Amino acid sequence: MDSSSQAPTSNTKKTPEDYQELKGHEAVAEITKETENHGKIINDSVHGYISLHPLLVKVIDTKAFQRLREIKALGMASYVYPTANHRRFEHSIGTAHLAGRLIQALAVRHPTLNITHDEILCVMLAGLLHDIGHGPFSHMFDAFMESMHPSESWKHEGVAGKIIDYLLDPKNGILYREFKNYGLTGTATAIIKKMIEPDGKEAKDRLFLYQIVSNKQSGIDVDKWDYLARDRRQANEGGSFSHQRFIDFSCIIQVKAKDGSVSSEIAYRDKEMDNFYDMFNVRYRMHKKVYRHPVVLVLDSMMDDNGEKNALSNIFKYDQIGNGAFLLATDESVRFLINNTQQPTDVQEAQKIQEAQKILERIAERRLYTIIGRTYANKTPEEKVNGKVIRAKIANSVADEEFVAWCEKNLIVLPNEFNYGMKTKNPILFVNFYEKGQDEKQQLSEEKLSPMMPKTFSETDILFLCRKEDKDCDEKDKKFLQDATAAVEKWCAENQYVLKSMKKDKTLQSMKRKQEQDIEQTSRAQTEAETVPVKKRMP
Repeated sequence: MDSSSQAPTSNTKKTPEDYQELKGHEAVAEITKETENHGKIINDSVHGYISLHPLLVKVIDTKAFQRLREIKALGMASYVYPTANHRRFEHSIGTAHLAGRLIQALAVRHPTLNITHDEILCVMLAGLLHDIGHGPFSHMFDAFMESMHPSESWKHEGVAGKIIDYLLDPKNGILYREFKNYGLTGTATAIIKKMIEPDGKEAKDRLFLYQIVSNKQSGIDVDKWDYLARDRRQANEGGSFSHQRFIDFSCIIQVKAKDGSVSSEIAYRDKEMDNFYDMFNVRYRMHKKVYRHPVVLVLDSMMDDNGEKNALSNIFKYDQIGNGAFLLATDESVRFLINNTQQPTDVQEAQKIQEAQKILERIAERRLYTIIGRTYANKTPEEKVNGKVIRAKIANSVADEEFVAWCEKNLIVLPNEFNYGMKTKNPILFVNFYEKGQDEKQQLSEEKLSPMMPKTFSETDILFLCRKEDKDCDEKDKKFLQDATAAVEKWCAENQYVLKSMKKDKTLQSMKRKQEQDIEQTSRAQTEAETVPVKKRMP
């Protein structure tokens, strides 16, 4: 995509005040005109032909946004689903497209709300920029950085805000003048950032603007519509829902809170309830079958270990996002950095780098961490399953200090919660619905829902891993792995869990074969001893 898109020509150039006067139908007409005259059209695999406003094209043609071409949307999942190798780049464009369609549809349906040209542009830009803060390997990088620097509360939404500040800085921001040409003044920066990460302090008469890209109330937003449709298509997983119907049957209603305050919020026709259940079910299935597939979790764990060993977290500084190394960070650049790091003079640091390089080599050769087993944790919904606590209980179940130390180094316990987006609660109860011909919120309760709908919306399972694999295991490791497997089985039995053992693992297979061979040899020796006739002593 080139950067030939232009701002309005001198003959049609408008002032910020002129843009502010464009509202409702007029604002949508102006956006359409600008897009047709100076925008770009691309062919997307999910949405077909997408028309991009010229200001969006200017944002896309920056180095900060182009970096998303090299960030896989699903991180390490492409090692399990080879076709799921799409990037954050196309997802961001798809989200901007859906955001524009929804806000323009609402502007036309509700002319009295006076949705402005600026507001429409800000919503589309928020959709485009909402993932610009993602690091290498997407969500896995967030979790890793937050674990290494908990005081910084590292989230890609917050990083996106810092990059937006960098791009729109009045002194040096490369997009500041472009935004100004379309009437977007300094307040636009704060509005776009808040649309990406609402904080609950938004103006109530404009709350609907902050429910389009990132809806904290119900979890229903254009970001989710695009990534579920795109990820499901690329992974070739079943299930479907119609985001087109969501747009067609959306409107803005006045919602009265318990404290008497009234807010303008997005609502959907009550007949779309089944369509929303389909969407939430697709989300649950994608998390369980793709995003947190057991092997994907193994690969994520290996990359976490990799980053910790080579001090990857120290390269990216949260307070230097705009002009630091982060804007050069992609999946491949991180791999290159690890494989080509000069060996430090410090022996311990050099050893860590070598271990990190070895992990990358193991991933490439598919010599992954051993999966000991997996179990459902049938705890009460309120009880938190803590992996470190479980590992400690398993390690201390064997009276051997060396085994405890081995577990601390090699045993990984990963609890995973799967839900419909609202933890243990029914997400439908958080959606604003309206009835045909009514302009107020329909009050829902469990009793009004179909009895065929699910009653449980959350489950937790636990994955048990070992960092060792067949080629790394000496006799002591094999013994400890065998002891760890037995301790995991014992812990599951004590908690009335059923452990699904992954018998395909080579190490466990070889251990099982050796056990069977030992038993067979012992049994054969006993049988032979019983069948050999005893010679009688001659008189």
